[in-house]
Amino acid sequence: MVGYRGKEIAQRFELPGTGLGLVIPARLAFINLQTTGANPVRDRITRIGVLEAEGDRVSTWSTLVNPQRPIPALIQRLNGIRNEAIADAPTFAQVAAELADRLHGRPFVAHHARFNYGFVKVTTQGDHAEAQARRG
Repeated sequence: MVGYRGKEIAQRFELPGTGLGLVIPARLAFINLQTTGANPVRDRITRIGVLEAEGDRVSTWSTLVNPQRPIPALIQRLNGIRNEAIADAPTFAQVAAELADRLHGRPFVAHHARFNYGFVKVTTQGDHAEAQARRG
């Protein structure tokens, strides 16, 4: 591990052939979401996966999420998550604190960061985001 709890030290890597150093934080969180569609205001999260890296330790956490609405057939074909699979899954409100703890103090890293961050941001705003969506 680099540093110690509460006093993490960034790691510096040289970019080959550039003479530039790259600083990588010692604590990272890589996130991946599956959703009912592409619009973070209208659609909902159906699966959350987080890979946490801290020094030389790596851990993973994932959960299905009940979006409290049916998953469209096209989306079921794309991501393989069926309505039956999420029927008894926790809602986002039930896993929000766990997700927040896993992301706290770590840079948000994702393949489609704008997509993933948009869903997390809107979903954590809860009722406020839904009220805005209803207003148009």
